[in-house]
Amino acid sequence: MPTAAPAPTEDIRETRLGNGIRIVTERMPEARSVSLGVWVGVGGRDEPAELAGASHFLEHLVFKGTSTRSARQIAEAVDAVGGEMNAFTNREHTAYYTRLPAAQADLGFAILGDVLTDPAFRPPEVEAERHVILEEILMNLDVPEDHVHTLLAEALFPGHPLGREVLGTRETVEAASRDEIADFFAHWYRPRNLVVVAAGHLDHDRVVDALGPTLGAQDGGERPVRERPADAVEPRAVLDDPTEQAHVAMGWRAVDHFDDDRYALMVANQVLGGGMSSRLFQQVREERGLCYSVYSWAST
Repeated sequence: MPTAAPAPTEDIRETRLGNGIRIVTERMPEARSVSLGVWVGVGGRDEPAELAGASHFLEHLVFKGTSTRSARQIAEAVDAVGGEMNAFTNREHTAYYTRLPAAQADLGFAILGDVLTDPAFRPPEVEAERHVILEEILMNLDVPEDHVHTLLAEALFPGHPLGREVLGTRETVEAASRDEIADFFAHWYRPRNLVVVAAGHLDHDRVVDALGPTLGAQDGGERPVRERPADAVEPRAVLDDPTEQAHVAMGWRAVDHFDDDRYALMVANQVLGGGMSSRLFQQVREERGLCYSVYSWAST
């Protein structure tokens, strides 16, 4: 049976389904829409080396259709009511989300619940999406300001999954079979790794009831076991590319996502290079005119 957890306000509520999925909502009665997301606690660092890019491959494939809906039917259903649906993959999680008019919120619950429990993985669609992802990888290689971040991650976490490109490589994406991707989904997209969040003009109990027949019907699952990277880093990585600009990225190991100093880190990052008034932007670009783009960021 679902159990309710204490919430800081009456408008923010949390329920944990019997199978372990957490559902967190914030009621915003002034809104006219509902945003719904399903966060899966699996990402690029949880893939075996030979299957690098599997999480990102899955992100593309789940919207390609289920046993009862085609990719076109999913897209047209959302567009027809003025909604949007998308997803993204990170090193430690993958997210699927939709935003719809409040009166059409049930459509979002139904579609996300369907694609995350019953993806079809039809072979022709797997092959078509494989080509799309390969083009995405090539696009990253063609854009130095993006590729420099890939090189930085590899240097900061050498030989560790955190240093791998989330997209995977041409070799791993070309080699991944339909069954390997389906097995990765079946193993990791389980209740213990799922969190559902929704905000907008909604009723919490209605959200819980709407997800019961799909996500709530699953069982089992395990969390990925993660190993910390070694302390060693590559002090310098250089790619000589005949372009008109040089792109430089500098990085340091910092605090993890649960360290109390992460808040100080975010403030320091904003001061250093988080906006147009930051020290990097004002000194390097505005006062000295040495570059077009300069910024900093922090990731935990």
